[in-house]
Amino acid sequence: MEKPVLKNDIDVKIEGVQKITDNMAEIKEYALETKKYYEHLVFNDEQVKEAKDERASINKTVKKVADYRKDTVDKFNKPLEEFVKTAKETESILKEASNCIDVQIKKYEEEEKQAKKKECEELFDNLVGDLSELISFEKIFDNRWLNKTTKMSEVEQDIKNIIEKVNTGLQAIKELNSEFETELINTFLQDYDLSKAIMKNTQLKAQKEKLAKTEVAKEETKQEIMKEMVNKPVEDVEDERNIIKSYTLKITANYTKMTALRKFMEINDIKFEKVG
Repeated sequence: MEKPVLKNDIDVKIEGVQKITDNMAEIKEYALETKKYYEHLVFNDEQVKEAKDERASINKTVKKVADYRKDTVDKFNKPLEEFVKTAKETESILKEASNCIDVQIKKYEEEEKQAKKKECEELFDNLVGDLSELISFEKIFDNRWLNKTTKMSEVEQDIKNIIEKVNTGLQAIKELNSEFETELINTFLQDYDLSKAIMKNTQLKAQKEKLAKTEVAKEETKQEIMKEMVNKPVEDVEDERNIIKSYTLKITANYTKMTALRKFMEINDIKFEKVG
């Protein structure tokens, strides 16, 4: 099918508009005089019937004027309405044609972008090397690479810059010799921001120090309680259940705590012997 060509530019002219020939001005003058005549007139009994007849005559004239007006407007509007209808239909058809072209253009551009994205991914695979487990193409992908104005040499340089940034960041994390190295690497690989990894290291160290101080405080409190228990004999309470019994226990503790336990038992006159 041969492509249609618009042979002539759009041309719209208003030609042959008829002049309305009428005596409406004369009818208007009659209407004004009639209104003036009747608006202050007071009817008597003899004039009422005549007035009713006059009113009917005037109303007929009103209807005639309205009918002529509507008919004349319709005649003038008909060619205009036909033009408007045709013009609107033409606009709609042309928009549909434009949309068909737009769909094809977008489809072509999308296929073109996907082809270039595949080319970018192949380039990434060739450059990433040992970092393939740590860097994914989708994570570093930049939509700007798909622009026609962006050359593949620019894409290559961008990928190399990212790889260098990751290598430098990983090396900097290793040089911290942090016990939290795994957590730091995971933080860094989220968006390759070394400052966030260093901040994470500071936070984890502070948390560990705070926890250590808490544990020390707990241990000190425990030692104070143990000292108090060791140095203060337990008072006997008169109770029918408070009779002497023998138990065999296996106790596991360090030397300091074993010594404290022994002292506690000696102070409280608790008999004990080593078994086995």
